[in-house]
Amino acid sequence: MYEQFRLRVKGRDAAGNKFNVTTILENIGGGGLYVLLDRRVELGVPLSLFVSFSTLPPGGDVHAPRLCARGRVVRAEARPGGLCGVAVSFTRHRFF
Repeated sequence: MYEQFRLRVKGRDAAGNKFNVTTILENIGGGGLYVLLDRRVELGVPLSLFVSFSTLPPGGDVHAPRLCARGRVVRAEARPGGLCGVAVSFTRHRFF
């Protein structure tokens, strides 16, 4: 079992529409992360990412570590339920 952390993702979808969604982080490593989105995105598209490493409701722990990052989509795959699995490689990141 593992903790689920909230992740906010901002960018443009495959249709060119801007989006700003909150979802759950699936996996993270030193060079990037993997997330499921409710929309399709194209390879190479830049995304802005904000992760709160807290399991409390939003605003519940102002002292939890946070990650602010920018990255590029390096893999986008159709997943069951109309979701899109997205792997993002960090181009910039900062913990605070």
